[in-house]
Amino acid sequence: MQPRHGASGRADRRPTDGQAGDGEAVDTLAAALLARGERAISRSFRFHRPRGAMCARGYCHQCKVTTVDGQIGLACQLPATVERKRPGPWGLAQLGIDPLRLPGKVAERLPPWFYERRMRRPAALRQLYLRFMRHLSSAPRLPADAPEIGGPWRERKTDVLVVGGGPAGLAVAAEFASAGREVLLVEHEQLGGSARWLPNESPRVAERVDEAHRAGAALLERTLCLGLYGEERIAACVGPDEVTRLSFRELVVATGAYDRPLIFAGNDLPGIMGGRAFERFLAVRAVPSSSRIGVFGTPEEVERVLSAAEAAGVRVDWVAGPATVPESSVSSFPGTMLVRAHGRRALRAVELAGPGRMPCDVLVLGFTQPTYELQVQAGLLPELEGEPPVIVLQGEARYPLLVVGEAAGWRRVEEIAANSRAAAKRWLAGGESPPRRPPHLPAAG
Repeated sequence: MQPRHGASGRADRRPTDGQAGDGEAVDTLAAALLARGERAISRSFRFHRPRGAMCARGYCHQCKVTTVDGQIGLACQLPATVERKRPGPWGLAQLGIDPLRLPGKVAERLPPWFYERRMRRPAALRQLYLRFMRHLSSAPRLPADAPEIGGPWRERKTDVLVVGGGPAGLAVAAEFASAGREVLLVEHEQLGGSARWLPNESPRVAERVDEAHRAGAALLERTLCLGLYGEERIAACVGPDEVTRLSFRELVVATGAYDRPLIFAGNDLPGIMGGRAFERFLAVRAVPSSSRIGVFGTPEEVERVLSAAEAAGVRVDWVAGPATVPESSVSSFPGTMLVRAHGRRALRAVELAGPGRMPCDVLVLGFTQPTYELQVQAGLLPELEGEPPVIVLQGEARYPLLVVGEAAGWRRVEEIAANSRAAAKRWLAGGESPPRRPPHLPAAG
């Protein structure tokens, strides 16, 4: 029965900006703009279509902006204190006017790379033409000097490399370290992962971090595992101060899942975002209380969004999905599909098959893709399954590989830590890795 919802120290451990799970860990330009009711953060360089924050984690690159001091970055990663330069030439964008939107509409109807393929001659004028096209697209100027990334190189070895510092990664790190293994955990953001934004999970983050730390695991946050290389069991990791060439014996992937968009007309309008992004904005109180909010997704993801919204005191107006939806007091439309999003500069309504046009300022898409990139580099083969399709992995890895948490397709967030701990114990006892059960999405009807 689904619950009902209302309408409404080691030296390697690096300190966080604030207490894990305190709701104040992220204060970004994207969140600040959304809190002011500005869903359109930037415009696409090629077609000058309005763009908003979709993933809030830097995956989609929808929110790229240029600051007034010339810095180029993503609004979801820039601090709220910076001031953006509104996109568009000649300063007219400061008045809300983008004169290049009209040629952008024309370009939308042309085949890809139409201009580039036809304007390559004469060769002597090619670079001049390309520079003009870049200016016409309002693309930012390329930096004259590329900054160094990560600082000096460092060599390091460990028995177990855990990639991902959410509930799954922390639980496995604690178990392996307690068993006497040398464990190094890397997390590209802050320890705790997406659990930091969930009301029922955030209070446990600090406890899980301390448990892994006391067990002897080395914990590195703000450290990105760029990839795995060859048969030698080597990973490249980039932190704020150095780049590490890391040798390991066993690999644990606990990198979670990320929001995935759907294909429908108008799916890029500002105001359309993923469920994980919505949770983050709720946690920093960036969702205006006056917003009309609709949720479309799988039952588990809709349930998760409803719980986060209820805890934040934010009203959800309606929920829908291609299959069933959780029981709630809000208007529900199971077994339907998204047809179109309506709006000019930002989302105003969506059209559902059957119910018709539904007003909303924020549309939350509850669909996720388990991360798969590191597993593919480890030798697994990607395939598409389900409807809508997700990437699932088949085959055998080149070296000992344990995949846990949402990266393995586990959906119930409240069970992830316990299941990951059990998987680690089986692994240490010589058992097999748990099966990878991807979240197959049922078709409508």
